[in-house]
Amino acid sequence: MIGLRLRSYQQEAVDQVRSAIRAGCRRPLVTLPTGAGKTLVFGAFAREEAQESGGRCLILAHREELLDQAHQKLGLVWPEAQVGVVQGSRAEYGARDVVVASIATLARPGRLAQLGQVDRVVCDEAHHVVAGTWRGVLHDLGVFGTHGPPCVGVTATPGRADLRGLGAVFQRIVYERSILWMMMRGYLCDLRTLVVRTDVSVDSVRIGHDGDFDAGALGSVLNTANRNALIVQTYREHCRGRKALAFVATVKHAEDLAATFRASGVAAEAVSGQSTSGVRHRVIGDFRAGRLQVLCNAAVLTEGYDDASVAAILLARPTRSAGLYTQMVGRGLRPHPRKSDCLLVDYADASRHHSLAGLPSLWPTGAGKEGGRPPIVVPGKGESVMDALVASGRLQELGLPLGVDVRVQDVGSLVAQSRFRWRSIGNDLVLALGGGRYVELRQEARSDLYAVGLVADRQWRPLADRPLDIGFAEGVAEDYVREHGLTWNQRDASWRQLPASDRQKQFLENRGLAVPATRGEADDAISAVTLQWRA
Repeated sequence: MIGLRLRSYQQEAVDQVRSAIRAGCRRPLVTLPTGAGKTLVFGAFAREEAQESGGRCLILAHREELLDQAHQKLGLVWPEAQVGVVQGSRAEYGARDVVVASIATLARPGRLAQLGQVDRVVCDEAHHVVAGTWRGVLHDLGVFGTHGPPCVGVTATPGRADLRGLGAVFQRIVYERSILWMMMRGYLCDLRTLVVRTDVSVDSVRIGHDGDFDAGALGSVLNTANRNALIVQTYREHCRGRKALAFVATVKHAEDLAATFRASGVAAEAVSGQSTSGVRHRVIGDFRAGRLQVLCNAAVLTEGYDDASVAAILLARPTRSAGLYTQMVGRGLRPHPRKSDCLLVDYADASRHHSLAGLPSLWPTGAGKEGGRPPIVVPGKGESVMDALVASGRLQELGLPLGVDVRVQDVGSLVAQSRFRWRSIGNDLVLALGGGRYVELRQEARSDLYAVGLVADRQWRPLADRPLDIGFAEGVAEDYVREHGLTWNQRDASWRQLPASDRQKQFLENRGLAVPATRGEADDAISAVTLQWRA
């Protein structure tokens, strides 16, 4: 099975981390936005280090969803790796290559001693490492010692609401890319915003130990019938047809808001940290498959949750944390073939005493080109972020040459910006390889995942051992094309500008079709005919 080939910036991140470690930086940090593929980056890092130096990697995370994600995506970039999971009663310490472990489990007496030799450590969602539990485990692993294993942190949000920096653990940021950088290149989808003013004041809500609003106190202020009705009304007026993920303050708030949605005829459910694993998986599965229109969650889907078809984010709770704001918005920014942008609905509660996180949190002020912090870009009414970017005249300042139109017609699809000429047939996507062969991304029934396969003589051969989301599926397919030298069907191939060939003319004329001027246009017309049986 072919391992997934990294995007160029992902490989750059891996290379920078490895170079930094060899230059003496034992605890480097990588910051990439939600949806940029952080799990693939540290999986590839673990693979390349093992291939060069041998040894074993420990991946630390604090939530079940993150552990599952790391385990699954390691299989994409390192299919042959032996991976063990240490969480709760699971104690797969003997894995040769990688152990994916819960920080809470390893912190229990005696558990860390069972781990054995660790040659490198990765901290997923590394902004949590300043907590005492994390620091204790890392200390016992020896990462702060001169001869201890290197420790790599990856996070989308290096800032914290309690203003505690990560410098006590990590030495420096060795690679960084911003949300706007990703948007401009089509790796994240465009964003539109709608601010809805409410008459609720959060000035009386106490601040918790983490520097953000106390969730319980916040929920008692926000969870009112009128405010919930306003959220439902806004969704019905502006978000119809969009799968929406709502972020709320408490479990009761999530349940009451979901009930208000259902009472208005909108299919909705609630999940929280108190939901059993079975309930959470069932509800999230129903939402992913489109059986639910709105999913209300209380502090459970801010990290480690991937559903590219989410096309609206309802911020039904305020936050003082720029990091949390970014995490919530990021859940809607993954590209998907059936969405052109994400609509962010921000319910702006009143406050005279608190500085609340908002849209500028996504791109802090400061100069920057490749990975730095770009200037604030705030779209006006009815304008998307990409619209505002083009109107600002800042393309060159932000790392794109003047004259480049960043507004792609189908910015929601990575496939639309591929170097190859993909064709859409219903919900599926195909890429012709010549000789009646093509690779196909076939959408699974009642799912947003795609099976990847090679079709020859109308026979299907899988190229991946599991259904994948659209970005990964495209990567597996195009890796196959590159590996087998079948790269002739690229958008910018020089042959496409040549005159139509005699064989092309004969094929089209025999079917009573017009013959285009160029060989590329003729090839497109022929592909449309030969793939009619798939339509």
